[in-house]
Amino acid sequence: MINEKLKQLIAIQKENNETLKEKLKLEHYDVKNVLGSRSLTQYFVNPKKDIVVAFAFTTVRDVYCDYKKEFPLLLDKSLCEKIGYTSISLVRSKEGAELMPCVNYKGEKNIRISRIALGVEGAGKEIQVDHINRQRLCSLSENLRICNNSENSRNKDNATPIRLYNEKWYYELEVTSNQMSLLEKGKFSQVGDKKAKGVIIVNSVPFTSKVDAENSCYEVLQKLYEGTSVKDFIYNIKNDFSRTLNLLIHYYALGDITKEEMYELNLLYWRVDNYEYTLEWYGKLHNMRFYA
Repeated sequence: MINEKLKQLIAIQKENNETLKEKLKLEHYDVKNVLGSRSLTQYFVNPKKDIVVAFAFTTVRDVYCDYKKEFPLLLDKSLCEKIGYTSISLVRSKEGAELMPCVNYKGEKNIRISRIALGVEGAGKEIQVDHINRQRLCSLSENLRICNNSENSRNKDNATPIRLYNEKWYYELEVTSNQMSLLEKGKFSQVGDKKAKGVIIVNSVPFTSKVDAENSCYEVLQKLYEGTSVKDFIYNIKNDFSRTLNLLIHYYALGDITKEEMYELNLLYWRVDNYEYTLEWYGKLHNMRFYA
């Protein structure tokens, strides 16, 4: 059974833009071509659905030359109507940063679509927008929320206290004496304290799987931050679709996988990516070949 799921995951992840476009057309999506000053934006719109899939270009800088690369985006139809189905640019705030869909809006250039979706395009930098599933090319309203910088920085994979030591994964937490009672007995050991801050430092039991360590850490932090705004912004690997946009397109736009399957396949992606299966499966997922 697991092999079939792996094959399904890899088949979806390997689909290129042309394949996705053909599948969208078969699901009665009409194409709107918008030629901007720099590139073409294609909107795939189904009259009976509130989800729009757009395809926009960005410039990729290579050692030898610059070239155009196309990426798909998920948008609400209401947002597309708000921006007038205009040309979309994919912009990086700095070298190496993630791509952000932007448009020229109300006389201003390169306004982030996510800010327009929540009506905060004119707000200051202290008002930020968090992409809940960590996929910046998914600007569906259900995937966006207003936050501050501190909250936004929590929803990142490098914000978790997961560490690798002696080929085992564990996480280290700083807790108060009251929070200690919330930790499951036998699953943590005290390794120190910070008396000035009134906290105790504890380590989790070791895990052979990074994904299992991430899941355990998330569940524990949910308990520790119950009743606070921090709880909503804790990184959750199950909901990290930063590398699996195709899964989102299959669920929201094509409708050929269920929500449960989408989450199951996404978690499977992270397990394969963290070498929990053979190098052969890792190679298939990332289009790589391994030689003995």
